Amino acid sequence: MKTIQPSESQPETPKGHYSPGIEHHGVVYVSGQLPMELETREPFTGSIEEQTELALRNVEHVLKPPAAI
Repeated sequence: MKTIQPSESQPETPKGHYSPGIEHHGVVYVSGQLPMELETREPFTGSIEEQTELALRNVEHVLKPPAAI
């Protein structure tokens, strides 16, 4: 099992008592992500559509390899 952590050059991932992602036998499991601005670590309080977009961007941030960001 391999823990996935964004690289030091990427904006910080919101912290919690979990790993942002885990790879196990070729399957990647990503923890739930909040609509939080990675640069400021502040919750985003826009519309549900904007919050969903931001949460999915945060999932994408976990899944992309460091060189791709």
